[in-house]
Amino acid sequence: MHRETRAAGVRCNRDWHRLPGVFLTVYFKDSPHEVEIERDLSSKRQLLDMSVIQQHADMPFDRYPDGLENMARYNLISYKSLHEAFGLWSLLELLGHYVNYRKQIGPPESDSPSKLVPANQFRLYGITTRMPKKLIKLLNFIKISPGVYELVWGETCIRLIVLSRIPQGPHNAIWRLFSAKPDIVEEAREQYTAMQNSDCSLIMQTLFEYYLKEKLPIVGLVAAMNVG
Repeated sequence: MHRETRAAGVRCNRDWHRLPGVFLTVYFKDSPHEVEIERDLSSKRQLLDMSVIQQHADMPFDRYPDGLENMARYNLISYKSLHEAFGLWSLLELLGHYVNYRKQIGPPESDSPSKLVPANQFRLYGITTRMPKKLIKLLNFIKISPGVYELVWGETCIRLIVLSRIPQGPHNAIWRLFSAKPDIVEEAREQYTAMQNSDCSLIMQTLFEYYLKEKLPIVGLVAAMNVG
């Protein structure tokens, strides 16, 4: 029974990890970027939650949510939901994904960093619902703006985006949907829906169902689903 409960918890966390990528796919639909979800980066199954790749350098886009305004060509994202902590191990995993990703897209049979895509073409993001106080204190992350923290590690720029601390604004609705705070989620739902030209009712329903499983019913989401 314990093993089954644990397996169910792992599946639930995996579902949460996919959902922000689905929302980002819709969000960046008419942008110079393309979103990849759960790219496998090793022979032993090891998934990068999301990557956002710039496909058109000259295509205008000005709706970046807080923390993503510094995106480069390759943007690698690790996400921790409301039950998970983004700690030192999470950061090391993200750095491992970064190394594997550079090797994977580089010339075959080359492990020399000088022959790979330059480091300045990459940005790393840890997106987390919960505030990672221990990690921020341990590595002296610098606060860039409310909910956004940055660490420059050698040539690598790493940002932490704390979804429960992101301020109000239509451009931040995509983050605030995952704040796990009912009043904020309801407000963000209205803003996100108004910004999207395409119908996003299906992914909103999925988000609603996830919150129900967490026993966090969002009144606005319930009403929207009942109308649909």
